[in-house]
Amino acid sequence: MDPNTGIPTLDNIEKGHFGGETLKDITLWSIPTMTWGEGPEANPDSSPAVSAYQINRCTGGLVLVVQVHHYALDAIGFKNYIMQLAANCAALANSTPFPPFDPANLDASRLTIEVPADELIDGPPVPQRNQNHRKQQAVLLHLPRSKAAELKRLATPRGGDWVSTYDASCAYLWRVLSRVRAALYNPSRDMVLWWGEAINLRPRLCRPPLPQGLMRNALGCATSDTSPVPPLTVAEVVDEAPLSKLTSYIRALTNSCDNEHIDKLLNRVAPVRDKSTISLRLDSYPPMSMFVTDHRPADVSSFNFGFGKPITYRHLFGGFSTEGAVIMYPPVRSTDPDEGCVFSVTMEKELVGKMIEMREFCDFFEYRGVD
Repeated sequence: MDPNTGIPTLDNIEKGHFGGETLKDITLWSIPTMTWGEGPEANPDSSPAVSAYQINRCTGGLVLVVQVHHYALDAIGFKNYIMQLAANCAALANSTPFPPFDPANLDASRLTIEVPADELIDGPPVPQRNQNHRKQQAVLLHLPRSKAAELKRLATPRGGDWVSTYDASCAYLWRVLSRVRAALYNPSRDMVLWWGEAINLRPRLCRPPLPQGLMRNALGCATSDTSPVPPLTVAEVVDEAPLSKLTSYIRALTNSCDNEHIDKLLNRVAPVRDKSTISLRLDSYPPMSMFVTDHRPADVSSFNFGFGKPITYRHLFGGFSTEGAVIMYPPVRSTDPDEGCVFSVTMEKELVGKMIEMREFCDFFEYRGVD
């Protein structure tokens, strides 16, 4: 790609914190019919392509774009696949034998239940987009490593159960986003807020277990409207409850997605004829909803391809915004010891400026531009 035609160099992309906006026209970097979004090309009844790949040579290096149908592969499956691909490339580069491949890593039978055709049922009506959503924008927020450690200390319950850095970071971000949104939507303080997260099922299924190297979609969801954990109200999230309560709530929600819960879910889903009718549609939930996907375990920056290692990876949205979506990325490979995780947060465009001026935001986060 020629930088003289306006195509960014790898240095430009790095200075832009690997944000999607830095790439400008995403169709130059990827297969246009497989970009993010629920387009007609992705409908399972249309026999969609499952994967596509494009290697982009730009000044300073390579940008490898891997596009997959989300029904087929999740973030951890992507990491497992890239790990195998990198090892194969390294073997070619070094003239060494190819690494072994375990066919069990393609076996998704643990996640499927066969139901006779005459016992299949129709799914519920597909939920429509909530009309109260405002114009959205995805922004990148950096949480330095030292600030994450401080947040965990502040958010850990005294004498309570263990919580993670993920729990503390998400709880604080939930509070910041809810505060700035409450000023716009003016909800009732006793209104229950919807919160959810994607759950990697590989370490959670044990009877029988899933292969940890599974290259398929093995995601579950823990959401406030399907969990036995009592949900939190606007008042609690915005200012009434201590941060430790929000942190403990997220940890309890995660822990509720256990082997028994997943097996019950699989049995409820199995008889539905058209599984696409029960896909989670985030934009159908009301404003102030939040759904987090933790991509830290999908870090590929340590994988040696034989000719180099990735600096980082990003999910390319291409300007398509999914209301309420939050992605937590692993730190970029860096010489800075305080380089921490980056959040891609889809939020109301009109609130971005207000949020980054909040003291609560500035105390912990750094704004890194538009994704």
